[in-house]
Amino acid sequence: MSLCLIVSFIGVAQNERAISGAVFDQNGVPIPKAVVKPEGTDLEFAVNDNGTFIINVPFFVTRITAVCPGYFSQTLEVDGSYLAFKLKVDKKYAENQAKQAEEQRIAAEKAAAAAKAQAEAQAKAEAQAKAKALAEAEAQAKAEAEAKAKA
Repeated sequence: MSLCLIVSFIGVAQNERAISGAVFDQNGVPIPKAVVKPEGTDLEFAVNDNGTFIINVPFFVTRITAVCPGYFSQTLEVDGSYLAFKLKVDKKYAENQAKQAEEQRIAAEKAAAAAKAQAEAQAKAEAQAKAKALAEAEAQAKAEAEAKAKA
């Protein structure tokens, strides 16, 4: 039985090849958040912090695509065992991200202003209720004192 497992494992290993490579931006800076996807498979591999990768893919894979948010994807033909991707910045993506961040900042400022106004209104209402209760207590004490004085 163990012989079958070894033969089976060797058969799988022979159906794959190792591909290594790196994903850079257009200035040659590594992109550590990139993902490489062998075409014709459901596989996805994250690159390491240096933007490099070593993956095993089936022999039928002839193209690999590198993707990363904020960059245009790039597909390269597998013509050896090393691929060097150079992704270009998607300026519209960066603009949209900046716009969303600004919208979130404005919404947060509005929410903070509304919360502050609500807290101030509540504090004012509490202060007015306290002042009213104090005035009523003083009036009652004065009335009691006058009633005692008359008696």
